[in-house]
Amino acid sequence: MGDPARCEWIPMEGGAHPKFGVHAGIDSGNKLYVARAYHEGAVIPGKLHVSHSHVYIPYDMKEVPVPSYEVLIAPPASLSWVPGSGGTVPDDAVVGE
Repeated sequence: MGDPARCEWIPMEGGAHPKFGVHAGIDSGNKLYVARAYHEGAVIPGKLHVSHSHVYIPYDMKEVPVPSYEVLIAPPASLSWVPGSGGTVPDDAVVGE
């Protein structure tokens, strides 16, 4: 959990990521960052793989690459992953859209 008021979405492109980007895990030994992109009239949460030049978002049962995106930033250690339960979202969750 954390303080969503201290979070911000930063416009980026081409695989760039800002300082204090929120880490989302590791894939093939590379960091993933929390990101979102505009696609087909919607804002869709996704992931930025640091060795790729696009953000990947889920759309139409596929993983779609998008070259322009926003990366979530937050002060170090101000957020944490919390498992969902029963379809509910915690009150202080960061909104991805």
